[in-house]
Amino acid sequence: MRYDGLLIAVEKAATLSSSYRLWAKSRYFSYHALDVDEEHVSAIHRLLDDTDESRTVEVQLITEPDGPRGPAAISVRAGERTIGYLPDYTASKWSGIVNRVLASGFVPTSDVDIDMYDENGVLTSTPTVSVMLGNPAYAIPMNDPPRVPYTILPRSSVVYMTEREVDLHTLRRFVRSTRPGLLFVTLHENTAVTCAEPRVEVRINEERIAQLNPQMSQRFHSMILHLNKRGLVATCLAYATSAAKAVTKICIEIDEAPQEMLDAPPVTFPPLPPARADPLAYDLTPMRALLAPPPPMPAVMRPSPQEPDEGSVVRFKRTGLFRQYNFVAVRRGDHWETTATSDTWVITQQMKWDALTARARTFEIATSWAPADLHEDARTPEHRSVIRFITGRGHLAAAVNIFGDWYTTITESMARQLPIDGVDAWSTIVQHGEQILLARDWKPLNPTVASDT
Repeated sequence: MRYDGLLIAVEKAATLSSSYRLWAKSRYFSYHALDVDEEHVSAIHRLLDDTDESRTVEVQLITEPDGPRGPAAISVRAGERTIGYLPDYTASKWSGIVNRVLASGFVPTSDVDIDMYDENGVLTSTPTVSVMLGNPAYAIPMNDPPRVPYTILPRSSVVYMTEREVDLHTLRRFVRSTRPGLLFVTLHENTAVTCAEPRVEVRINEERIAQLNPQMSQRFHSMILHLNKRGLVATCLAYATSAAKAVTKICIEIDEAPQEMLDAPPVTFPPLPPARADPLAYDLTPMRALLAPPPPMPAVMRPSPQEPDEGSVVRFKRTGLFRQYNFVAVRRGDHWETTATSDTWVITQQMKWDALTARARTFEIATSWAPADLHEDARTPEHRSVIRFITGRGHLAAAVNIFGDWYTTITESMARQLPIDGVDAWSTIVQHGEQILLARDWKPLNPTVASDT
């Protein structure tokens, strides 16, 4: 079951090799670039659609004690294939956690980001793959899950508790490590309080370690009672921080659960074997078959599309820092003029075909055109509509409608000689353009890559 970004196992339904989602403190995670060899590239490409420039993929972290990189190596796999390895320094910090989860019969998982471009924005044969991992101290809880029926609440808001709300003496009996860490805690109605407003206690093993303030208690009280009626204890994860060799603070990460989650099957974590000082001391015998490095995939060739004829119009997309951009380009002689507004990004106003296909993955070519009804055609002003027209002294141009603004293939230098600018209004194009045609049909330009096994 997946809920709120957390992959978990439903109690009594966990099987060998079920996934155990490593917990990442939501505000303090980081990405680690994987070591990617040439033999991993095909497996990475298979995770991407033809139109993907980047993608986030869930992956498994699996040690390979008998693999070529040594007993502490941690492979990162997706689709039953290795897509890279954690760098040695990162693997040394995570091998104990990964092996502890594997020894329980579960497979630790996280996410990776795949990027097909290098630092210059050019499509690269070796994609950049980065795995999301937080502080190892917060990856798995320090204590066992509750022994009574329970369900994990969704995570979102961090509820900080003051020293007055936390019983540090009791808390330190459960947290003997001087390091920060993650804890299973349960939430209960405090029936001993004789005030009008409900109060909620935070407990470990039925012992009170803290109490929520009146506002937070009111917020979560009804949710706790609803789960209690189902025979479940509301459970969440808490962050314990330390200073001067002792636990000094605790906060819980929790959010209100929607009704479908309150009535759904319990969300639980499996218990793990005791932590060991030596990361290689865990018994991984039941998972031996999984730990063997899988064979590499055959290479996948992605040839560039053949350059279309003079006057052809193509469209393509390119992902920027915060959004996806839609471009149109028209072939004029030995180069292509695009709807880019400047030459400061990876897509410039004039480009050779080889350079253009190195910076975008897929293209579509306009295959049929129809005269645009300049006053009544409802499709002309639609978002991402594409037109072709003549302006000035026979200058062929194209334009794409982006939320009402028409981005044209007219470069900055040509705009000084023509009555239409790089970005202009429909009324200006109608006034100064001739033979205005609206693209009706498109077909993929990229060649089909034969599948291999």
